[in-house]
Amino acid sequence: MNVPTQAPLQVETLTSRVAALVRQNIIDLTPGFTPGSRLNPRELARQLGVSETPFKMALQELATLGLVEILPRRGTFVSTLSRRDVDELITVRAGLEVMALRTANAQFRPEVLEQMLACVRKCEQALEEGDSEQYRRHDALFHSLIVDASSNRRLKQIYESLTGTVQILNVYNPRYRSQQLTSQQEHRALLAVFGEGDLPRSETALADHWHRSQERLLAAYSPYLTGEEA
Repeated sequence: MNVPTQAPLQVETLTSRVAALVRQNIIDLTPGFTPGSRLNPRELARQLGVSETPFKMALQELATLGLVEILPRRGTFVSTLSRRDVDELITVRAGLEVMALRTANAQFRPEVLEQMLACVRKCEQALEEGDSEQYRRHDALFHSLIVDASSNRRLKQIYESLTGTVQILNVYNPRYRSQQLTSQQEHRALLAVFGEGDLPRSETALADHWHRSQERLLAAYSPYLTGEEA
């Protein structure tokens, strides 16, 4: 397998740039980087024109994000998830967002709603331009703004502590354009409800959005999911 590269790698940013390249290949499901694939540090380092040391350091960085698993005497593998893993991760993330909504009493300042709308527009623009990284960044920001509305620092810290674990969900998160458009349509619908400041309706709408997102994720990436209890 060949690793798609970009600009020549500079020494001072070698490890971080190698990690970014491998991460992007994992998220894009590049052949050889799909969930469960075994990575060969020596061969991949050779393809990138770097030594094994920075490449192994990059893999360690990706391991802390949950994107790869480094197993002693077995090798390094792209992380996999079971259906149970997906269910639990989404349940926790969605639960924290609903908790934030309750803490804020579903009251969003006009400027926050504008920021969220800007996120939706950026996502739609990213879909038009085929920019998957911009899409993920603004899709994540949309949800982060829901948590920010609670003004609860502890809640925000707990939500952000999931960042590493949630990285692996990006590998499974449907990136088919039709599904992503549907997700952004749901975001627009959420904004309409949030604008009314009605807590029960906002809770229901947000929970429904996460439920549909979970169904899309499981349907699109069932070939990569491991056993139910793995």
